[in-house]
Amino acid sequence: MWRYPLAMGLVAAGLVLLALGLSAPVGTASPPAAARPRQVVVRVDGEVVAQVAVTGAFPADALSQVGVPWFPGDEVRLNGQPWQAERPWPEGVQVALLDVRRAHARSWSTPQGQRGVVWSPSADPRLALSAAGLPLHPADRLVATPEGWQWHPARGVTLRTPAGEVTARVAATTVGEALWQAGVPLLGLDTVEPDETAPLPEDVPLQVHRVRETWLTVQESIPYDQETRPLPDVPLDTIQVVQEGRPGVQMRWERVRYVDGQEAQRRALGEWVVQPPQPRVVGYGTKIVIRTLDTPEGPVRYWRAVRVYATSYSPCRVGGGRCSSTTASGARLQKGVVAVTVPWYRNMKGMQVYVPGYGFGRILDTGGGIPGRYWIDLGYSDDDYVSWHQWTTIYFLAPPPSPENILYILP
Repeated sequence: MWRYPLAMGLVAAGLVLLALGLSAPVGTASPPAAARPRQVVVRVDGEVVAQVAVTGAFPADALSQVGVPWFPGDEVRLNGQPWQAERPWPEGVQVALLDVRRAHARSWSTPQGQRGVVWSPSADPRLALSAAGLPLHPADRLVATPEGWQWHPARGVTLRTPAGEVTARVAATTVGEALWQAGVPLLGLDTVEPDETAPLPEDVPLQVHRVRETWLTVQESIPYDQETRPLPDVPLDTIQVVQEGRPGVQMRWERVRYVDGQEAQRRALGEWVVQPPQPRVVGYGTKIVIRTLDTPEGPVRYWRAVRVYATSYSPCRVGGGRCSSTTASGARLQKGVVAVTVPWYRNMKGMQVYVPGYGFGRILDTGGGIPGRYWIDLGYSDDDYVSWHQWTTIYFLAPPPSPENILYILP
């Protein structure tokens, strides 16, 4: 129990000494002179170990007197300022606080296999290694390991982003760590080349892509179809619009991805029809009416009349620099043979017709036609050939064919 009052007494005495003398400035060291007692408080690693009257000319004398050894690397402070134990007391200082901070071994290594040990009283590894002369950079990274501190020296890295190029020093092992240390982290859907989990490459710029997504509602028009419908009460070759067409409306939910501000991908997530399209319905007449036409050859009865553009041909006027009297039906080319386009010929082969100014004929041949026009080619022999290039009407003579053989809508 006597030790506690003694310790408290030492502390109290030390505080008195500090109040009396620690405020005195540390002067320049003076050469050894006649020793005068100095009141010294000795503290080791923050703990007061002794209060003594010292007559020696050096702080080392006080440490030896109280049995406190010091070693290379230990830090000695006199009245709060760094001081060498073998250096004489500063002039005029009669009351002193002598602080000793023990040096500890600090092992260090690098990922490249370099190793070393430094002795330092500092608990901060950065201060300890720097004091030992290692060229630490503020961006260097120190990692605590069971074997000591692993030193990761920083190196330069270049990052290319949509906002510009960034150069920084990082002590990273992966691309992702380098981005964070450089203050350019990946956010959300951002990506980087190489991948953020890849080892940080040497002398290769890192390409950062800023990625964002948005969701859109897109409205589209649905085109309408056209339907045809027979109208039995409407005369043949009469076209009527039964119902006008109307486009439909379709909505689509899309996800759009932008990379560095440019659209890179668009994906439909769903769609629905708001309004279906309405088809356009065109009716065509199917009612056949027999009519009579007065001609120079006498009255003729017909069931169909079509406005056409007429041309004419003969065996030696079929084109191609040759003569031929052969027709698609096998009949000999002469007056009375009428040629039409192939779609017409399929349904009209052999039908008897009348053409004003030409006379009677039968559809027995095919020709190329004239785009955008109903067309017929009037046949002649070379001896009685008459040139035709004009509009006229072709009359299909009664009786009409059976309904399944009638071309209700002329192509």
